[in-house]
Amino acid sequence: MKNKEEKKVKTILLMRHSKSDWEEGVSDFDRPLAERGRSDSPLMGKFLLKCRKVPLLIISSPAERARETAELLAKSCRYRKKIEYNDSLYENSPGEIIKILQKIDDEIDTAMVIGHNPSIEEATKKLCFREMKSIENGIKFPTSAIVCLEVETESWSELYPGNCTMAWFVTPKLVKELF
Repeated sequence: MKNKEEKKVKTILLMRHSKSDWEEGVSDFDRPLAERGRSDSPLMGKFLLKCRKVPLLIISSPAERARETAELLAKSCRYRKKIEYNDSLYENSPGEIIKILQKIDDEIDTAMVIGHNPSIEEATKKLCFREMKSIENGIKFPTSAIVCLEVETESWSELYPGNCTMAWFVTPKLVKELF
């Protein structure tokens, strides 16, 4: 008997940046991470390493809090490549996140986007709307939360709303309880 040909699976990791500070006189774009954010980012990177979901590509918003999140996470999960910073991930729409994902090189099987709410939450809903119809308000992303989505496709360009499934969703609070 012949085995069915296995379809290629692409993995998408969407992360909301870690907890930021609200220093007076600092623009929204330049807000740094708070102490909690500086500890949650590496924790989430260690989680990715432990569950063998280290991305082959990290794309982040260039805003300071997202940049710091990406750098701390990358170091703790042993990500060795250059982090890509994409200006359109700051003050964007969920459609923009999907467009960014659609342009990824097909050699990459696991990609991570680090951005802001409500776009990360909305992109998750949009990519998984068939699955999330039963969840009235979708899922809520606290800071540092990561969702893992999977899609059966050969090419990122074939990614479209509704064709992803949610593999898991994790928050720093849950990760702290696991380790």
